[in-house]
Amino acid sequence: DSLDSLETAETMVRPLATLPGWPSAELRLRLVEAKDVKICAELEAASYPSDEAASPENLALRQRVAGDYFWAAVDKDDSLVGFVCGTRAHGTSLTHVSMEKHEPEGRLLCVHSVVTKACFRRRGVALEMLREYLRAVAALPPGARPEACALIAKAGLVSLYAKAGFQLLGLSSVVHGADPWFELQVPDLVRSAFTEPLVQCDAFTAEAGTGNAAAVVFSQRKGDAKWMQKVAAENNLSETAFVELLHSKDESSQRFSLRWFTPTCEVDLCGHATLGAAHALWSTGRASKRRRIDFETKASGVLSCELSETGWIQLDFPADPPNMSDTIKPSLPHEDELSKALGLQPGSVRSVGRGRFDILCEVEPREFDAMKPDSSKLAEFAYRGVCVTT
Repeated sequence: DSLDSLETAETMVRPLATLPGWPSAELRLRLVEAKDVKICAELEAASYPSDEAASPENLALRQRVAGDYFWAAVDKDDSLVGFVCGTRAHGTSLTHVSMEKHEPEGRLLCVHSVVTKACFRRRGVALEMLREYLRAVAALPPGARPEACALIAKAGLVSLYAKAGFQLLGLSSVVHGADPWFELQVPDLVRSAFTEPLVQCDAFTAEAGTGNAAAVVFSQRKGDAKWMQKVAAENNLSETAFVELLHSKDESSQRFSLRWFTPTCEVDLCGHATLGAAHALWSTGRASKRRRIDFETKASGVLSCELSETGWIQLDFPADPPNMSDTIKPSLPHEDELSKALGLQPGSVRSVGRGRFDILCEVEPREFDAMKPDSSKLAEFAYRGVCVTT
């Protein structure tokens, strides 16, 4: 599934700054300049077989005549660590002829190279670089913006491009070397670039359509809380989780930023949406099942998730032991008020405590069975929830 942007493409056009979704928060995307072409050629030669790599002369020509479609990933020192380049072509599918010449008004953007330095491979950089490249091209003025994007790839890279939003069309008519090539396309570049993927998960159940539902969106739009709140309101589920990849120096874990929104507000913690977020990341291939996921949150610290050998997801949440001492009683509702809200006789609540978010009430077992909670009265207490135990 996917989630359309609630803003127009024009409102999303902005200077490309640091990309917080990248594995290194120091990386950013910018246009390739003439001085960068030599380094691009070295990376190209180191990344492709000699009969497939573009020559330095061809890369220099693409930079001169199709510079709007030649972008580099650079680090904080502006050193080039990867690039994506393309040219425009007429037609609806790639051919030898259409890939050899740049047609400035062609409807199809042909991506020729997606390259990263060896030390940045298998870290998600190429995937995020390509996603951001599509957004950058989609944000160009209408006259410079292609309608669609296409590339050819060998079988081993089809899944990478599919994650970036490309659709597999089938075997390509282009013959280049001994291996077959497959053509993939993004048929509507603007719609795809400004659409965020979304998964709806049903937690605590093995049956679809039951359990506790939560939506998971694989973006935070660089911390845009207004956008996240609009999306959560449109989803109209108890919670929508928003996840975004963070840089991780620990090889045993993968770090993601995690925020939760109800249809009306942001919340500090949500268990079933965290469970859903971990499941969604693993099941879509955005996280390795062999590595722990560490979710970094605004108010609840780091929440860790691991996938057991039997397929169960194990969550490590922070403990919130209630404070049951008499010193905090002045800040709590009176026991009789709680008894009334729980539909019990006065004196039924034996003790009251408080954690960070919730109230804990202790009652006798017979009173627990007799409870008839009044939701409107419970909502009057200035706490997230009321927990009752015996």
